[in-house]
Amino acid sequence: MKNILWLALLLYNNPLSSQNSIEWVIPMGKYYKINSWNDYLIAGGKDGWNILDENARPALASTFESIESLGKWGIAVKEHGKWGFRHLKNLQEWAIQPLYTGDYWGASRDRDRANTWLYTKDGQKWAITITEEKIVVEEPGKKDPPIEQIQYGGGQRDISIPPLKSLPWHSKWSEVYPLFAYYDYRKEQPSKDVFEIIDKQQRHGMADAAGRVLIPARYADVKIVNAKTVAVKEFSSVEPKEGYLFFRRSDGKRMSSKKYATYRVSQLCPDAPIQVWERPSAQYDDLYCGLLSDAGEERVPCTYEYFEEDTPPGFVPAMSYKLWGLVSIKNKVLLPLEYRSVQLTGLKNSSLVIVSTIEEVGVLRVK
Repeated sequence: MKNILWLALLLYNNPLSSQNSIEWVIPMGKYYKINSWNDYLIAGGKDGWNILDENARPALASTFESIESLGKWGIAVKEHGKWGFRHLKNLQEWAIQPLYTGDYWGASRDRDRANTWLYTKDGQKWAITITEEKIVVEEPGKKDPPIEQIQYGGGQRDISIPPLKSLPWHSKWSEVYPLFAYYDYRKEQPSKDVFEIIDKQQRHGMADAAGRVLIPARYADVKIVNAKTVAVKEFSSVEPKEGYLFFRRSDGKRMSSKKYATYRVSQLCPDAPIQVWERPSAQYDDLYCGLLSDAGEERVPCTYEYFEEDTPPGFVPAMSYKLWGLVSIKNKVLLPLEYRSVQLTGLKNSSLVIVSTIEEVGVLRVK
């Protein structure tokens, strides 16, 4: 009984578990431009530019002519027609005084360095390099090696599966592969592992660590979706020829009643809803998308044209007829689909959303 009460209190106090309404943190029209930067919003309006916290309170003592983010750790701040620089570690003080000029957006990016911008002073280009610890100004013509090189085409994590130690029951199958999510690579609970099993006819299924078959080997493929769910691809000779069913990873229980043409999961949040697509009919080429819970349960029917790719657990930016709004995992329209864009902020409070029309912009919080 205590555990049930504790769980109820946890869900009640978790803002991402309810999400039935919205509130405007910054009303439409107060600013003409708003961007997210770390745990702040950079906002510009008729009264000037400032940095705001998640409650729209100014973080700087005064407003400025313009503010531009320069990567993760620094900003360029324009005062009296000149650009100066402030560091994330101390936004209240100038790291570099406003003595520099740049083009219409602030400066040109140095293509050879990851965190370097070029500004003009005394008719020459000066390199402004912003590191995690400080802001460095390099004089014109200085030939010191770059502080940080740009890495093209890299940055992806290695999610390859480690070598599998054979278990006694593996010999029953032609091939066996572990089905654990890449973020669970430490294998802290090996007794809960599940495995993709493949027979001699190349039919796929799933078994637990003891070799018990949870999903019979009669499918075209089995893929890990997240810690709770696997996607199973059916063999089919009729339309739609390909499709996915969703099963519970722990015991192989089927969670979705429909077969979907394809699916997508968030790369940033493993608890986010699963996005699925289906055709309204076999003669219809276009796909419409809907939502499953992270456990594979059907939540939002496939009636939308597009969803934002990486979303928080409880809601998703949705598009129909080229206009955007917000839809909850409970299939409730939180924000009507009538806006030009809906942008997730990436702040710690991930329920903050920047909303814009052609002429106005505002910020709302999903509750």
